[in-house]
Formats: sequence, C-alpha cells, structure tokens
Amino acid sequence: MRHLALVLIVLLLAAAGGPPLLAAPGDISLVINGDLVETDVPPVIVRGRTLVPVRVVSEELGAYVGWDDRSRTVTVVSGASRVVLGVGQSTATVDGRPVTLDTPPEIISGRTMVPIRFVSEALGATVEWDPVLRRVTVTCVSAAPGVRGLAWEELPAAARFIVVTSGPVSFETMALPATDSYPDRILISVKGARVEVPPTIAVGVGGVTRIRTFEQETGGLHCAQVVLDLTRPVSDYRVWTTWEGAGLAARGELPVSLLGGLEAVVVEIPRQAPAACRMLGLEYEDGSGRVVIHLDGPADYQVWELSDPWRVVIDFSDTILIGPQGSLALGHSGFTKVRYAQFQVDPDVTRVVLDAERVRPYSVTRSGNDVIIHLGTAATITGLAYEAGGRATVEADRPLRASVVRLWDPDRVAVVIQGALLSGALAGGGTIDYEDDLVRSLTYEQSLSGQTVTLTFTLNDPGATAQAAPVPQGLSVKITKTPLAGKVIVLDPGHGGSDPGVVGPDGVTEAELVFAITSRLAEMLRAAGATVHLTRSADENPDKYERPAFANSVGADACVSIHLNANYRSSVSGSETYYCDTHPESRRLAELVQARLVAHLGRPDGGVRYQPNFPAVREPLMPSCLVEALYMSNPTDLALIMDPAVREKIALAVYEGLWEFFLTP
Repeated sequence: MRHLALVLIVLLLAAAGGPPLLAAPGDISLVINGDLVETDVPPVIVRGRTLVPVRVVSEELGAYVGWDDRSRTVTVVSGASRVVLGVGQSTATVDGRPVTLDTPPEIISGRTMVPIRFVSEALGATVEWDPVLRRVTVTCVSAAPGVRGLAWEELPAAARFIVVTSGPVSFETMALPATDSYPDRILISVKGARVEVPPTIAVGVGGVTRIRTFEQETGGLHCAQVVLDLTRPVSDYRVWTTWEGAGLAARGELPVSLLGGLEAVVVEIPRQAPAACRMLGLEYEDGSGRVVIHLDGPADYQVWELSDPWRVVIDFSDTILIGPQGSLALGHSGFTKVRYAQFQVDPDVTRVVLDAERVRPYSVTRSGNDVIIHLGTAATITGLAYEAGGRATVEADRPLRASVVRLWDPDRVAVVIQGALLSGALAGGGTIDYEDDLVRSLTYEQSLSGQTVTLTFTLNDPGATAQAAPVPQGLSVKITKTPLAGKVIVLDPGHGGSDPGVVGPDGVTEAELVFAITSRLAEMLRAAGATVHLTRSADENPDKYERPAFANSVGADACVSIHLNANYRSSVSGSETYYCDTHPESRRLAELVQARLVAHLGRPDGGVRYQPNFPAVREPLMPSCLVEALYMSNPTDLALIMDPAVREKIALAVYEGLWEFFLTP
C-alpha cells in the first residue's frame, strides 16, 4: 500500500437498490481520523458516487491541494502520490498514469467536489461506510513528510531562506561547487519527503538567483531536494530549525505562520561584505528635531520597531563604529535618548536605537552618505498606483525605504515600510483587487502600535518575486514574473492510440510512459503561469503532421515533443535532443533541454542533433525540439525509466530548459 501523507479523503459506497442520480445532501456524516468534520457544502451522491469538497477535507488533514483556474484542474499531493482531476473530465491521472472516471468532479455551490472512492483508493486511505448511520469514516496511515512552502527575507547581516515542512524532518545541507550545468549552490535534502511547491522560483536576494525543487532517490531513500542557486561560493551559511534548540524561541521571528504542525528549516546566508563603511558620529539638532548620523560611505541600513518598551532600531550593515559606544539625550517629541554601539562583528553591524516614552512619529531619510532621523514627523503615504505588468508606485512626501518578504500559501509579497503613516483615503487600510495575470490584489494596512505600513501583493504567479527602491516622492515596487508566465507551450507526447511506440519486455509502452512524463511536465508549467496544450489525450494518435499544425494553430511560443528511444544494439544508452532550423532559436532550446537532461539523469550525453526529416521539429513555426530522454532497449536506461522518480526528473529537466530559454530571450 502506498504511504499516505497529509492526505484527503472519504468514501461513500452507493446505497443498494438503485440510488437516484443525485441524493439529497446533508444526510451523510464524515469522520476523518476520529473527528466529525462539518463541511460548508455537504457530501452528495451523483450517479452512485459520493462527491466531497476537496478543499475542506484536505484542510482537515493538511493535504496539499492546488487549483488551476485556466485548465479547471485540481491537484492533490499525498506522500509519494499525485492525483490530477479536471472538472467535468472523465480522465484523471494518478502519478502521471491516465485513469478513467465514471463520475467526474463537479463544482457545486462554488466548491470543487471530487469522487471520493477514486481519490481515496488512489491515495491509499482506509475507509469504512456505516449504512445505518450513513457515516463515512476515513483513517489515514502515518504521513510522510513534505516540503510545504518557501519564503525568504532580507536581514541587515544576512538573507534568510525558510523551507516550510509538514513537521520535524530528517535532513542534511551541503554547499556544492559550480559545474558546467549549474552554479555554486546550497542543497537542502529532506529525507523521505515529497515536494509540494513550484519547481523553480526566481529570488534575486542575498546572492540567491533562484530556488529549485525536485524529488530524487538518494541512497535508496526518496528525498525532497531544495537547491539555492548562488552567484558566488558560500561556505559560512547558518542552518537552524524551528523544532529544537534556540530555534524554538526564534520561530516567532519568522515572517511565516507555522500552525497545524508545520515546522521550518532555516538557512541564513551572510551578506557579501563590500568595503566597510565607517560611522563617524551622531549629531542631535535640537531646533529642527533631527538626529544626523554621519558616515563616510553609502551604508545600507534597515529600520524596524520593537515593543515593551516601544523603540526604533536602525541597523547599518557592513559598518564599523569609530570610537566607543555612547548615547545622546533628546527630549524632543516624546523621544528621550538615542543609543549607538557596534552590535556585531564579522559581518559588521552598527546599531542605533531611539528610546521613547510611548509610540511617537518619526521617519528616516538619506542625505548624501548621512542618514537623518526626523523626530516627531512620520512619512505620509498619500497614494498607491499599480500598472498592469507588475509596477507599483507608493506616493509619499519623501523617499521611502522598505524591506521585501516573500511569503506562501497563498503566494504573496509583503513590502514593509517603517516610519510611515497612511493618510487621506488610505487611512484605515483596505484591499484593491486587480484584473491582472501577475497580481491578484493589494492589501495596505497600518500597524496598530507604531508607524509601520505593510503592502501585501497577493500573486497569481507562484514564481514571482519583487524589488523595492526609493524614489524622490515615495517608493517604486517592481513585481517580476517567472519567465514562463503567460507563455503558450505545446507538449507532444509521442505515439499513442494504435501506435504504442517502443514496447518493453513486460509490455509497458513508450506511449504510456511519455504521456505520464508529459502530463507531469504540463502540471509544472501551468504552476509557473504558462498555458499548456497537449497534442493528444491518453488514447489518441494524431498524424505526425497534425501535431505541429496544432502547435502553429494555437500560436505557441515553444513546442517540445517527448519520446523514449530504442536501438538494435542494447548497449546504446543516454539522452539526445533533436532540432531543425525552421526557427533560428530551436537549437538554443534543444541545447538547454539537453544540458538539463544530462545533469539530472547522469546518463551518456548523446548530444544535440540537427534533424530536418522529423516533422515534429521541422514543421513548427516556433522554437521546438524533440527529446529522446532514454533508451528503452538498454537495460539500465529501462530500469531508470520504470522509476517514477526518474520520470519526474525527465519532466523537470525539460521544465528547467524551457525556464532558461525564456529567461534570456
């Protein structure tokens, strides 16, 4: 039996004696792991099958459920199992294999209702039906761990990367040097775990360009791999967890909510220290109510507020205090004292603290190299503007500085502005909804105690990130989408229907294997915001000219055909990628995909090959390639192909090749 992790599900067998097409709702009770579960839309029987709200049940068990509005599909991840169902679609996939449903999912009263018998059996739940009490009892076996979310934030001396897990996990981390295929990177390997986040997310913070995730068999154990791709070698990073040691107290410092048994592995990468600036001294201008901090260079700094008692903290990174620590009496606008000291060495952080009798207005600006604290006057935010495509402007009476925090579930970016107040129509906070492929909504709010304004952008693109920069009258925020967002990609699973392609010794066919790989690849691409079309369903075999013609008809930005190879010599093995010069960018696409196949699979590199006789690469009018991932005629390759984790690697390799292709047009 499969291990069931964080799962969902319920089963109700149809009542004997010919039930109606739709049974009356509300008379079916649902018990999950011993708890009675109330759902806002009750279970119903449709054509003899019980449908249950997938979201409600999943939340009870902590399952990962993803909804793709474009394709109207729901993805349920449980342990090592993945189920994808489409509303109104009679074909679903279980671990990439197509399965026919007799009752497809439906949307009832705004909720996605799934056929519970099918989902529960696919995921391995134990289910009992009591016909007298009309009660369904679901018992889940022990859950396998999962990587549930990713977040990051910038600190004065480091960048913090947070890997959210379904509970305490066994893991190891290591720094890996650059290779021909990958840059320097930090690997977090979570043992026995499932990946439940997008495969690639752009970062651009703390020397990390992106985070990649995938699953891999390591030492006979299925592992979730989280990779931080770096711009430079890093060896002095720090790792801690939220379930042991000092991390138990520090978990409250994280920008994520760890509820329902969630925990986190935290990796902190120190800032790359430039030539250190020097803090030359502080000056208090009593008449103007300003504290001027004199520096000999443009030191970076971060501002935040602390409570009990309330105070303002300014940390200057890569900055050395000249002379001893000290303080100045203030007595202005409720501020009593300013203190300064060398807070940390290697990396160097100098800290300035403003003490006050109570919460008081203030703001912080820069003038040349000097930093000025304005006592008794906060920056006033008067307007917010957003342009489709990811550019937002915060209008204020002076330049603003902000820290950016990337959050998950739902995917969002929080822009935190210290020493600022919302004014006019913005006072009191609110939410603005946008009809935008990148940003779903913007929530703006003022802290209850202090002058902190938080702007939260809820994202439609799960791989998007953001940067914020001061402008003379406020702040500019740029939301950057994934390179795959908005792209139209056609995937062509080879063969199908009456054409099985290569047939393995046990009867397994190339057609069914490549359909499983392609279906998983489609999930990855859709999760990154791409529109994906397949040239065939599970049991179809379009003509070899119909497939590229379909790609041309939908205006695709790229087309990839997925195959497995064979040769009369069983010793031939490895990966190959084919292209034609119909489009000048096809070779570059093929090279990127081939490099990723070799890197992920570790099999012989058959190279990138020009082939004008394949309609799959000759006829498309857009960049295209044909992948021959491995040889079914080679015993070693075939054994790899039969492993679902290796098929996942093939899908991931093509995904990464497409990501990099669109990253640099």
